[in-house]
Amino acid sequence: MNHSILVVICDFLVLSVLSLSLGVAPVNSSFSGRGTRIDDYTANILLDELKAKSVQLSKAREALLKAQRKLGYAETRSKRVKMLNAELAQVQSRLNYLEAKLKKRKGEIGALSKEKLLARLEKESVRRLKVVTEMSEAKAALQFSQAKNKELLDNMTALRQDAMQRDDELTEKKTLLDERTQRLKAISDKLQKTESALGATKGDLNKVKSVLGSTKGELKSFKHDLSATKTRLKDIAVKLTGTRGREKATLLDLSYVRGRLSATEKELAESRSHLTKSQKHTAVNELELREAQKKIASLQSILKNAVVDLSQTQRELTVSKTKAKTVAEKLMKISTKEKATQIALRSIKESLGDAVQGLQSDALEKYSQSAVVLKMNIEEKRFLINYKKSGTFYLPEVMVGGKRYLISSLDLLSGMRRTITKSSRINQLSYMVGKPKNGKKPLKIKTPLLSLKADNRVCLLEVPAIRKNTVELLTYGRLRKRGLQNLTLFKYATFGEDSSNLDGRCSLGLQKGENYLYIRNSVLKSAPGLKAEVGDFIMTKQGMFVGVAVDVENLNSGRQQRVKCFIFSDDFSIKDVVKIPLIKRSGAKYFSDFAMAVEKINSQLKHLDRIKKSER
Repeated sequence: MNHSILVVICDFLVLSVLSLSLGVAPVNSSFSGRGTRIDDYTANILLDELKAKSVQLSKAREALLKAQRKLGYAETRSKRVKMLNAELAQVQSRLNYLEAKLKKRKGEIGALSKEKLLARLEKESVRRLKVVTEMSEAKAALQFSQAKNKELLDNMTALRQDAMQRDDELTEKKTLLDERTQRLKAISDKLQKTESALGATKGDLNKVKSVLGSTKGELKSFKHDLSATKTRLKDIAVKLTGTRGREKATLLDLSYVRGRLSATEKELAESRSHLTKSQKHTAVNELELREAQKKIASLQSILKNAVVDLSQTQRELTVSKTKAKTVAEKLMKISTKEKATQIALRSIKESLGDAVQGLQSDALEKYSQSAVVLKMNIEEKRFLINYKKSGTFYLPEVMVGGKRYLISSLDLLSGMRRTITKSSRINQLSYMVGKPKNGKKPLKIKTPLLSLKADNRVCLLEVPAIRKNTVELLTYGRLRKRGLQNLTLFKYATFGEDSSNLDGRCSLGLQKGENYLYIRNSVLKSAPGLKAEVGDFIMTKQGMFVGVAVDVENLNSGRQQRVKCFIFSDDFSIKDVVKIPLIKRSGAKYFSDFAMAVEKINSQLKHLDRIKKSER
């Protein structure tokens, strides 16, 4: 039953009781009113009912005020509070009125006969019984309404908690939407920049096309000049046929000149084809064209001076013959010396190759005795298709602080090539380790991944004793004393099949406190030697672990590339790490601790990348 309806019923009962008497006075009093007189017992019952009603009204008022403070202001609750205040004031005024009347009354019953007194008492008891039954019904209705109000309050608190949870979820979704909008904005900015760059390159291509058209015209003019010079040479050859010695000399000179001209024609043809093929390298082609022009000009001057110098050629022939003999003797001596040097160089190359192979074989032997195979498997539950990431790594067991660890890149071991967030639902996560190329079942690793605080990109994983032999860790200070000779690069994805000597390719950082080794990669596809990548590691000839590659940097617009390798400092401690757990919490459905730890480290790495880009 509603509380307001119950209050109205109680009010009606009290008013009906009070309507029986407008005042309280003894029976023998001279008061003349419209209602009947009541005795002290009935008056006390009325007082008790009025007091109980005032208590009920005050309690209901306090409950409404508490609800107003907890749930906030509501118009309906404020109206009910005003109604209760008015009813409480009315009941209090009636209570005060009855108390004042009872104080004035002396309490005498009057001189009534026994029969009248019994009849009045019987009537009064019947009326009192009706009032008591009505009040008991009202109390039961009041208790029912209180229980219902309590149930409504419980429902309101549950709804409020649900609303708070939904507000939290909405705030999280809003933050995710903000991040995605920022990413889309950055991508749109990059697209605009690339479009502007494409427009600039189109303008440059148009300029190059115009320059090539002009060069084609110049080449045509050069061909015309060459044809003219050929005709002139033919005329000179016909005129010089009449002479004897001069005829032979001129023919020899003309044949020499013709050979030079054919060579220049070939050079011009090659330069023209080179110009048509390589439109991007216009500056180089222009230089070659200028050189060709100079050669043609010099050949033209030679042709002009050939007729004049024909008379002097006979005199110089004898001298040139003697010089030719001396030059031939010198060439013979030089050819013998060249053959000897080639033989010596071959022997030196063979010895160097044997030495490099010997160094690599020593490092490979140490690696094969301590390497284990690590298999990683990560699966993230998604709406349509689950995302899966797996990998196989061949890494040596490195002894650090009396325990065995595998050292690699956090990007590879945690599957961060696809960004992991704290809301990622990772339902499968396993790391298995065993001997390479062995049929036995590998062991499951439950120890956490360890990310170094010195460089979060470096990751360690503690493993049990799988191999008998381990490798020792070479710190930065010891590497400086030892030198950078006889270092070997190993690929993490193969068991020793891919390795390369690093002599002449690596250097140490010059800044103080920078514990990094830099490896130079060749950008040419046909270059010898392996290219270092993130996750590859370096070992010495003696089988000591040097470092792991953590970053690849492209310099000079991609014309140069170097790989940054982390080297452990001399004061390195295994306690300076961030733990990434690989097990679930008790009762958890997903690997939430793993996702939260990886997301935290990933955010730090993104912040460092933004700082590097701003410094560039």
